[in-house]
Amino acid sequence: MDARKQIFLLSRNLYLKEIPVIPNFLWIVNRIAFSCDIKPSVDMDKTVNLPHSGLGVVMHKDCKIGSNVTIMQNVTLGANRNKRRVINGEKVVAPYIEDDVFIGSNSVIMGPVKIGKGSTIGAGSVVTKDVPENSTVVGVPAKPIHKK
Repeated sequence: MDARKQIFLLSRNLYLKEIPVIPNFLWIVNRIAFSCDIKPSVDMDKTVNLPHSGLGVVMHKDCKIGSNVTIMQNVTLGANRNKRRVINGEKVVAPYIEDDVFIGSNSVIMGPVKIGKGSTIGAGSVVTKDVPENSTVVGVPAKPIHKK
């Protein structure tokens, strides 16, 4: 496991234990050392893969990311103003990414959207609507091109 991921997991554990200051300090260390902005409040599975040390990755503090997800460099997972919705019984303001998803480099996923299990987001895509399970989306705005 690389240093960036260890720092995030430590800050996440301390955040969940409601220990003040240290999680934010570790977030700053990650931001300076690896140029990635992943807050301790991000609900990210331990199996998430961030190749290139998560270079340029920015995640909204309320993102939820499932297992076996690969997020390439320069990806933004952000909120879209005050848009909110309920997904799987949870109030969501930021992307909700299910298991086994691949997100290509320079992609932007904005708002309370659900990325279905086994989906692929093509490089440079801008996603503002839900992506069905086992599908591939590309473009600006992202549109489905393939369903497995």
